[in-house]
Amino acid sequence: MFRLLRLIILAVVAFAIALWLTNRADAGVGVDRLEVTDPVSGRAAPVTVWYPSDDPDETVTIGPYAFSASRSGRPNGRADGLIVVSHGSGGSSMGHVGTAIALAQAGFVVAAPTHPGDNFQDLSTRGTWASYAGRPKTLSAVIDVLLGDERFAVALKQKQIGAMGLSRGGYTVLALAGAQPELTHLAAFCQAHPRDMFCLLGAAVPARADGERALTGLADDRIAAFVVMAPGTALFPDAALAEIRIPGLFYVAGKDGILGPARHAERFRAHWPASVRYIRVEDAGHASFATPLPDRVTQLLPAFLRDPAGFDRADFVARLDREILEFFNQTLRQEPRR
Repeated sequence: MFRLLRLIILAVVAFAIALWLTNRADAGVGVDRLEVTDPVSGRAAPVTVWYPSDDPDETVTIGPYAFSASRSGRPNGRADGLIVVSHGSGGSSMGHVGTAIALAQAGFVVAAPTHPGDNFQDLSTRGTWASYAGRPKTLSAVIDVLLGDERFAVALKQKQIGAMGLSRGGYTVLALAGAQPELTHLAAFCQAHPRDMFCLLGAAVPARADGERALTGLADDRIAAFVVMAPGTALFPDAALAEIRIPGLFYVAGKDGILGPARHAERFRAHWPASVRYIRVEDAGHASFATPLPDRVTQLLPAFLRDPAGFDRADFVARLDREILEFFNQTLRQEPRR
């Protein structure tokens, strides 16, 4: 009798969670822009923010991306967690717009900065100490600003915070989550693998003067869970990820033309943290985790940033969004909120 009652209770709870997620998926999304300061360079970092809003949607176009949202819509006060997003080198805050919207529809506030000096308009500091130190600190500054913003502060008070990043954005999130990067390891890595794409792609190795600086104090203990996709790992010694104690998803692209798994992700396996799940997507390319671009833009990209032949990015990213949402629901939310 007790076992039957327990099964009934579990079924009711499962139905309640499914209903809650369905209602969240139908929620409207607001989008706005704000600005933080990179604490290292002192340069401005524009931030795109998506959040739950009940205001009417319209078609919003930012760069090559078009999506439905309420431009500068009023937050509805029902936000339930914050997720900060870091783009890859040469990217922008819009690189994961589809995933951001899916998370905002589910009740999260999602904030993505465009990293100064390492974006599609400006690569002036890519690969320097200032960039490697500034990227994680900029995400921490985004958290500070959102938690102090009167539009979100009450709704986000005492809520869990997650982080997500692709490529060099993955490096950024791993450093934020507790992995200790070392410029000396990067120099040694690129000396041992001078033809590695990470080391060939413009200013990947810091200037000599930067090599004497330490990348310390980057971890942010407010981060409770994270997702990284094809992360840049050349700055991390083999055992660096073993220091991570929070739950994470670590996605690897089997056909990564920039960060080949054999030299990058696979070397951590002997020291893999129990809290992090390793997921290898065999047919994916390096950029396959980002929101699909229009064909006219994709055709202009170099081959290593295009998807492998036959890979359906739209279908894959739709499934990826569901996996990421499920992960953050499980790790950042103790129980469903109505």
